[in-house]
Parts: sequence; structure tokens; C-alpha cells
Amino acid sequence: MKQTSSVELVTANSQVVRGLVADGRADLGVAASRPGRTPNPGVRETELIDDAIVCAVPPGHRWARWRRISPDEFLRTPMVVRDPSSNARWTVDAVLGERGLTAAEPVVEVATPRAAISEARSRRAPTLLSRHVLAQTDFTIVDVDELQFPRSYMLITPAYGEPTGDVRELADRIREHVRIWLR
Repeated sequence: MKQTSSVELVTANSQVVRGLVADGRADLGVAASRPGRTPNPGVRETELIDDAIVCAVPPGHRWARWRRISPDEFLRTPMVVRDPSSNARWTVDAVLGERGLTAAEPVVEVATPRAAISEARSRRAPTLLSRHVLAQTDFTIVDVDELQFPRSYMLITPAYGEPTGDVRELADRIREHVRIWLR
């Protein structure tokens, strides 16, 4: 956590962010949405930006030339994935589960997007991460026919009471940054 003015910012797993805001240990957070999730009654969630978990490969991987693969190729290929408690992993597993599909055993499970990128690069393996995270890399996004893993980033505030002026100001700055980022 980082203190800015009288507003506390949180950098953590999306589930942790919701818990910190819900119990008053943080004033504001940004977290990824989860398909079919149970709402947390202690927080309000406002959509900030659309996102998706996508398959991507490091430079030199054969899929980089194809840029599109079949669902069968996707499902049988071991990949670098996030740990089971991460939103990215949960999103992919939820979509596959709804369709009765199962992915191959992972090459490795990692705790952070940065670790996923590093492992995918060193192992020359596909990975599954946020398209916004991957946009800042040299990885190639590979479309999977008939499979998409949509989600959104949400602005998280306490469910009760009104945010302070500092919290509202920071939330506005985050929204403005997202608008600029999307240009």
C-alpha cells in the first residue's frame, strides 16, 4: 500500500483489493471483474475499462506467425498461467468450464503478470494475461477461434458512506488516465 495525501492506494490481487476496501483498510482500489462471481456486499464497483484475458506468445514462437489458432490447439498446449486464486486464471477457467472444456496442464503457475511474462519468455511458451498488460510487451497476441475471455477493470469503493474529496479526486484522476491511455 502507498499513502498519497489522505488516500490509501492498494496494489494487490483483485480479491485482496476488494477485501481491503470492504473492511476499511483501503479507501479505493482497482480490481478485475469476475464472470459469475458472488458480489462483495462491502464494496461498490464501477466499470473503469473493458479488458480480456488473451493468449500471447514471445517473439520467435511459431504461433506469432499464425496469429490465430484452433480451440483444440489452444486446449492441448501447456501454457504459463497465473495461480488459481488470480482473476486472470479464474476468468479463463470459468469460460472453459461453462463450455465443458479443460485446458492442458500448465507449464507453470505464477503469482504475478510480470512472472508470467518472464517464464513464458524463458520457456518460449504461450501465456494467458490481460490484453492491457501484454500491450506493454513485445509478445504477440494470438486469437483463439470461438473462445474469448472478457472481463473489465472496476473501480472499488466502500459500499457505505460517501468517498472523501481526496478519494473522489483520485478516482477522477484514474478515470482521466484511463481515457488518455485508450486514445
